[in-house]
Amino acid sequence: MIHRDVKPSNFLLDLEGTLKIVDFGTARCRFDGRESETISMVLGARAYLAPERLDGEQDSPRGDIYALGHVLFELLGGGPLQLSLHPYHHQQMLDVRLGELELANIDANTSAAAASLIRDMCAYVVDERPSYAEVLERLTELLDGHPVRPDLLTFAGEHVPDVQALRPKINPQDHPSWAEVAFLNPQHRAHRTRELNARIRDFLRRPDWMNEYPHLQRLLDTTPHWTADPFIERLKFARERWWEFWKPHALSDSELIELLATLRQRPGPQTLTVAQQYLEHVNAAVRQRARALMNRED
Repeated sequence: MIHRDVKPSNFLLDLEGTLKIVDFGTARCRFDGRESETISMVLGARAYLAPERLDGEQDSPRGDIYALGHVLFELLGGGPLQLSLHPYHHQQMLDVRLGELELANIDANTSAAAASLIRDMCAYVVDERPSYAEVLERLTELLDGHPVRPDLLTFAGEHVPDVQALRPKINPQDHPSWAEVAFLNPQHRAHRTRELNARIRDFLRRPDWMNEYPHLQRLLDTTPHWTADPFIERLKFARERWWEFWKPHALSDSELIELLATLRQRPGPQTLTVAQQYLEHVNAAVRQRARALMNRED
């Protein structure tokens, strides 16, 4: 997942001292076998955007690292870190701003290490920036080598109530965008899931469902609350006797392959049980799909 809008206002601290990042409206997410992203424009706060994003290049997690370096600079008291888009001037301005950074009650070695980390995180060249794991490792080393320890619980207890008191008391359901996030409500989500699964069952009962399967896959891609139940039920019918004509028609090998491939998006005990039934199927392609569903080697 690439957030693509990392900035101070998207970090929230609750009363328990838990830091949360919010506003994933511009995020790009990569799932197993598919992607979801917001496209068509460059999104995010201009002051925190990595140079390559403004140049229209491919997004990467290190674009978030760049923005996080800006946030770290502000967090340490340096104020907004505004840099040039020109490679030479970018580095020049970064060195000047880091030279102005003064950390109260912090020794010179720790200050230099913090400045070095920010310099690397905000590097103009993408590949010169550290990974998340490297950032975490270097921050841990900074804390281990200094007696000052962050105590977010105490800090939150002192400051969060004052901030909350200043906020207007508005019912979230009165917000204009409430309808867009209503699916997060468990009851609403359960109802939508039952409704969607009923549509999938009706679709799979049709004799020509394979011809329209791309339409169903698009529906699954855009509605993440579907479950494996309708597909498992349909696979069970494939093993019934053909003369039990009141049941849906037996599945062809190509239909079996498509259903097993779809179930890879919903792994679980039930899907593994179903896949096990097809490990000895006469069709090699069906066996291969079943093994893939069980994460076995081909």
